[in-house]
Amino acid sequence: MKTNFFAVLLVVLSLVSCKDDKKEGEQASPEAETPEVAVKQNFSVELDVAASKKDDFTLYYTEDNTTAFTGELAAWRGVQGDGKRETVVFDLSEEKIPTDIRLDFGMNKEQESVTLYSVKISYYGNEINFKGVDFFKFFIESKDFKTEFDQGTGAIKFIKTGSEYKTPFYYPRQELIDALKKLTTVAS
Repeated sequence: MKTNFFAVLLVVLSLVSCKDDKKEGEQASPEAETPEVAVKQNFSVELDVAASKKDDFTLYYTEDNTTAFTGELAAWRGVQGDGKRETVVFDLSEEKIPTDIRLDFGMNKEQESVTLYSVKISYYGNEINFKGVDFFKFFIESKDFKTEFDQGTGAIKFIKTGSEYKTPFYYPRQELIDALKKLTTVAS
């Protein structure tokens, strides 16, 4: 009988000693339960896209309030193609603070179409997010490519027209230039 009593006492003591250190009535704070998301310490552009063929996309940028884009201030990222949805991330180094950006959706002459679902531009915790259907609110439309909008997914599809290939590239509208200035100068 004494053995059972001691066994029960040991189990109870081990359960009591293993309980949470919270005081009675105290609840865990939301910060403690939610893991902190790391804030990128640089300028970044993320594209949620699907391309029909393997290709390379480019982010051109300037830091002098002009649209004189050159290969010296550019970042290239590959896309897998095959129509699979993927995220393409352009991370610039910490010291780069673009005033204007241009997006090029590939150089592959066999590219048939590119679908853009969304764009996220971030800088030290500040963000600009928009769906593909809103792309031309921020970038100048090119008549070299046919575009189709899918209101259901919020995507825009760029489709090659004609037999001659032209790289689909898009310059910023004033709305984007203003948004970039606000993004890179307002503390988060």
